[in-house]
Amino acid sequence: MKRRKINENFILRLEMIVLLTVSFIAVTIAWFVLSNFAKVNSLKLQAGDSDYIKVAVSANDVDILQLPETERYVEIGMPEFENTRSGELAPGTYGEINIYVTALNPVVEGCSISVNSVPEYTPDVTAENATVGKVEIDKLLKGHIQFYSTCEVNGDNQRDYSGLITEENPLMIPLTEDIERTVTIYWVWPYEYTDIPTEAVTAFSQDKTYFFDKDKYDSSLDGSGQYKTEHYISFYDYGDTKLGLHVKDIHFHICVNGLNYSE
Repeated sequence: MKRRKINENFILRLEMIVLLTVSFIAVTIAWFVLSNFAKVNSLKLQAGDSDYIKVAVSANDVDILQLPETERYVEIGMPEFENTRSGELAPGTYGEINIYVTALNPVVEGCSISVNSVPEYTPDVTAENATVGKVEIDKLLKGHIQFYSTCEVNGDNQRDYSGLITEENPLMIPLTEDIERTVTIYWVWPYEYTDIPTEAVTAFSQDKTYFFDKDKYDSSLDGSGQYKTEHYISFYDYGDTKLGLHVKDIHFHICVNGLNYSE
């Protein structure tokens, strides 16, 4: 298998599979199923309720919540890359996640899906006198690790992403009762600033600290002609460095909301 070379200077560890355990649900907002709801005529119902919607991690499987805790995993579909061990996340890596959603009641006409990266911070971020705050790290994660609904690969392995998925712009999936729908979510950590899909550049254009280290980038100088492409590439790399210094581990959190479009 051909291994793609990536930037070995900025590597974070990510488990090969994303843990979806019930034990996290009690303390985590918008985890996989239990903290979400199906909207039915203004009533909010738990998406984990077996009467309304099922989310599985493999085709024709049971609801994730019916599995033993040790089996509640979903593959992140990351190929092997040069300069990283299996399961390590770094600029230039990418993959895909498949989940399987079924409406179990005719009132559930679709679902919305959003994904975010939830970090385990280093102690210096969580300390009261931290020089780097959680807000800054969370913003960098949103800008550097992106999620999409579509990925097209051309002959030279160029990957073109579209359909940016964010909490503000979730992926909308129509559902039909008792018919399982396979949903693929593509994730990517762009190698450098010039690799970021145009859709993401546009989405975060009002606040470039989603991409850049705010201690290196001066927004007041942007548009003045003083910054060139190489400056933006450096600011993005500084952001990667900051993530590598202040994040120990990352989990992908997938939020699935059942929807009813009728009044």
